Amino acid sequence: MKDCRIDAAEHNRSRFAHSSARYAENIQIWQLLRMGGANTSGKLLIDNKVFENANFLRNENLQLSVQNEKLRIEGNDGKPLNSTEAKLHEEVQQFKQKFLVQAEELTELHRRKGEHAQQIIDLTSRLQEQDKLVAVRDSK
Repeated sequence: MKDCRIDAAEHNRSRFAHSSARYAENIQIWQLLRMGGANTSGKLLIDNKVFENANFLRNENLQLSVQNEKLRIEGNDGKPLNSTEAKLHEEVQQFKQKFLVQAEELTELHRRKGEHAQQIIDLTSRLQEQDKLVAVRDSK
């Protein structure tokens, strides 16, 4: 059991390092935005990246909460939970899992929304260029 907890602790340290890197990336992105270092389409892409990172961190926080709850129950001095506590715990775990699935789906939908918004920006730009070409041809 100790080896399993040591492995879990090492896994959590590596996850924390990954989360810290995402957090630092979010801060750098926001600083870039505040300094005005991006155009409109760049800001949209940056905003989508920040949103994806925030969702990732939220999901990871939920997973850590579930893991923490499992460890808390395991550390119950070997005392079994009574049936009511066990049922409540199982329901909570099911709801957390459903939430996690929905949060991942929401993240995917926002990613696709960002891609579509970028396509709209690109197509609008192309349309404006075509309008300029037509205006030049008509003036000749």
